Amino acid sequence: MAEVTEKQMSNRIKLIIAGVVIFVIAVIAILIAWIINIPKTATIEVIVAPSDAKILIGEKRYKNGTHKIEPGDYSIAVTRDNFSPYASEFSIEEGETKKLLVCLNEIDGNTWYDEHKEDDDICRKAAELASEEYKKEKQTADIYSVTPYNSYDDGFNIVAYEDEEKGTIVKITLLSCKEARREALKPNALEWLKKHNVDPEQYTIEYANGCQ
Repeated sequence: MAEVTEKQMSNRIKLIIAGVVIFVIAVIAILIAWIINIPKTATIEVIVAPSDAKILIGEKRYKNGTHKIEPGDYSIAVTRDNFSPYASEFSIEEGETKKLLVCLNEIDGNTWYDEHKEDDDICRKAAELASEEYKKEKQTADIYSVTPYNSYDDGFNIVAYEDEEKGTIVKITLLSCKEARREALKPNALEWLKKHNVDPEQYTIEYANGCQ
């Protein structure tokens, strides 16, 4: 009888161990599936005046505040009685935070904001943001407007061309046979681009050895 009991206990222990192993494997599988399927998110800061306006982003209604959304392309529509409607489109990437500042214009008169200071402050911020973005656009020149550039005195040549995979390539040929000199010329070439209102970070930079 004792021998049978030991076998039963052994079988029970094996069953318990097998059950624990199966449970652990199932938990791990669920966690892996959950991690894989975690929706990629981005952040939008919705700031609209008047604050009680109807805000539609895609087909979903939003209120002023910070919200998580999936990356992608969206349309935004803002409406309110007695105000001109607003409609636009925007794109947002994974991990990006985008501020959506909208100030609706009154249809008749312009006294509503005088009586609603918080909404009037939003309109001021929207105007400031629009002005800053306009200045950035004006300050950034197209690479093709300043290239090709060839200067033996400066020690480099710069040309730009399009690549199907990489986009716009800016090729900087360094006119020196000495490696140390070529390394010193790289920041000079980038600084030349910046002085001509070209942001090097917007392009793929490639360097070439121009030793002759």
